[in-house]
Amino acid sequence: MAEAGGPSAGDDDETCLEEALDVALESSVDAIETTLQLREHLNELLEAGLIELARARFAIGNRGAVSALQLHLGDMKASRTVLSQVDERDRQPYFKLLVSADDEAAPANDKTDTARRRHGGDGDDQACPDEGSDKGSDEDESAATAAGPSPSGDPLKWFGVLVPASLRRSQKCFAQALEVLTDVANEQVKLSSALDRYEKLRASGTRP
Repeated sequence: MAEAGGPSAGDDDETCLEEALDVALESSVDAIETTLQLREHLNELLEAGLIELARARFAIGNRGAVSALQLHLGDMKASRTVLSQVDERDRQPYFKLLVSADDEAAPANDKTDTARRRHGGDGDDQACPDEGSDKGSDEDESAATAAGPSPSGDPLKWFGVLVPASLRRSQKCFAQALEVLTDVANEQVKLSSALDRYEKLRASGTRP
């Protein structure tokens, strides 16, 4: 027989429910903060990529025009694709960015810089690689266009053997943006799951 004035089973259940609600709410807030930070970084990457693209267009001019006949759209292969999986533990979708073998052959220092910038590394320009990372100026690297692009090669080769450094920086910005966008999608899944869990717990606590 329980002592008078001691904690009852109902009080324990209510305490456990409150703790579970707090955990679910904290998870939701963390997911929101992370999503906002990632979206801000995504906007920076897209803005920087568009600016570098405009610089490259100015440097190349009409010499770098690529016609539809040169693209061979039927032979095109995506250099990056998204794999959607379901986590067996919590039964939630998970997105993973897959990089083709051609792009995986990029220098290791580029991948290191990408990972550092995605997590807010130091530097004045975190959105894109520094201008000094590619040797030569836009004017020095502009050249005549190649005979035709390789369907599985670097798309920058469509514009010639040597391309403006700004075009390479633009490509890196958009490639990093895809990685950040994948992280945004995963964080939104976590947020949706945490909010659903919170609503279910709150509904179960208000039942008579």
